[in-house]
Amino acid sequence: MNSNVPSSREIEIIRMLSEGKSSKQIADVLHISVHTVDTHRRNILKKIKVSNSSEAVMKSVECGWMNMN
Repeated sequence: MNSNVPSSREIEIIRMLSEGKSSKQIADVLHISVHTVDTHRRNILKKIKVSNSSEAVMKSVECGWMNMN
C-alpha cells in the first residue's frame, strides 16, 4: 500500500470535514475522542502533503480517494 494514500478511516474523516463537521462532531459520530480526530487530521495533512483541511478535501477528490456526490 502506498504510504501517501489515506487509510479508510482517514478518508472517512476527510469526508466528514468536507461536510463541514467539526472535530467534536466527527468524534461524536465515530465514538472517538476529539484528540484522536485531531491526530488523524494532522496525520492526513502530513501524509498527503497539504497545509489544511480544505486542501485535503480537494486533493482527495482530485486523486479519486473520495467522490463528492
